[in-house]
Amino acid sequence: MLRTIVICTLGPENLSPDTILAMVQGGMNLAHLNMSHGEREGHGAAVGFVRDAAIQLGWLVGIMVDLSGPKIRVGELTAPIELERGKMVVLAPDDRVRPGEIPSTYHSLLGTPSMSPGRPTRCGWNISRELR
Repeated sequence: MLRTIVICTLGPENLSPDTILAMVQGGMNLAHLNMSHGEREGHGAAVGFVRDAAIQLGWLVGIMVDLSGPKIRVGELTAPIELERGKMVVLAPDDRVRPGEIPSTYHSLLGTPSMSPGRPTRCGWNISRELR
């Protein structure tokens, strides 16, 4: 029974059939691909190399994929904004922001179920606030 999973992130430095074969021989049993980095062709090649190595060795090797989500960023503030408990915060598309509002570079987010009034929203790591 397999008790340890050895996860290896694949990228440009180890993207060759020989290297991936050696990684599998060395114990990798789960290949990790981060779709936020690299190109579709490179990811496709990596999957092929992992499958080829697994077939060649007769071993099972899983593939784990991190899907890239939208790049949500706060735009440039014209002046500092102090966040206070209970105070309303307005996120606005950066091309239509008014003084006192926080510009967002991700225009499609605003007005969606993800950003609706009263719904807790995570801003950054482990910071959760309720929108009102």
